[in-house]
Amino acid sequence: MSAPNLLHETPFPRLAALASAALLAHESGAGRDDADQRFFASYLLGHLSLLGAADGVDGSALPAQMSESLERAFAVDRLSAADKQGILQLWQQVLLQLRP
Repeated sequence: MSAPNLLHETPFPRLAALASAALLAHESGAGRDDADQRFFASYLLGHLSLLGAADGVDGSALPAQMSESLERAFAVDRLSAADKQGILQLWQQVLLQLRP
């Protein structure tokens, strides 16, 4: 029997909460001297809080919805290319933690 796929078998709000917990752990583990990592985590947490209210959607929608949210935000936010890259890399790390 294979391990469950959290992205497909977990309700969207629960998966968003798991992703938030991973980001909070990353943020607190980054330490005081790593402001970039704390910023990346808090940026993603803000987006997750907006997306996490979706109801009746399975978790497989989370990666696509987060990608769309980040694309829209990156188009208007004045972030450096390095910040955008760091945010995207951290999001990919979180997604890897949620996959079996």
